[in-house]
Amino acid sequence: MQRYQVIKQADTLLLMSRLPKKFTPEERLNAWEDFEPCCLHDSTLSFASHALFAAQNGLQEAAEKYFKKALYLDLHEIMNNTGKEGLHLACLGETWSSIFFGFLGANFDGDTPTFSPALPTGWKALRTNFYWQGKIYHLAISDNHYTVTKA
Repeated sequence: MQRYQVIKQADTLLLMSRLPKKFTPEERLNAWEDFEPCCLHDSTLSFASHALFAAQNGLQEAAEKYFKKALYLDLHEIMNNTGKEGLHLACLGETWSSIFFGFLGANFDGDTPTFSPALPTGWKALRTNFYWQGKIYHLAISDNHYTVTKA
């Protein structure tokens, strides 16, 4: 393996998905082009992290591909280790993040939560509740438009 330029998971992409405003769109795209091709996805968190990053950066096809792998990681034994290791709960949490912060485009920088949805292919609508600053909100997305109301 030492002769190949490979990585277990792209921690740079993980960092950029957590702090997207700290990097320019060009820096994020360059990181994707550098790290995505050489990632081995030896970490069970890797598929979901890639789905989140891709969704946040408008790479819809890649986002959907990695999201499906993350979503079915344990159900379809994608990495052949669920029986030995049990469920991969960090992957489940990151898969949720890829939906909420990726495909729904959740942003909590201001006084009001905002969204920039780009739902996966075949998803017509989505409704969910979320808790923020001591209040419950209802989110409804349809045709990539959304409404947020306090409960």
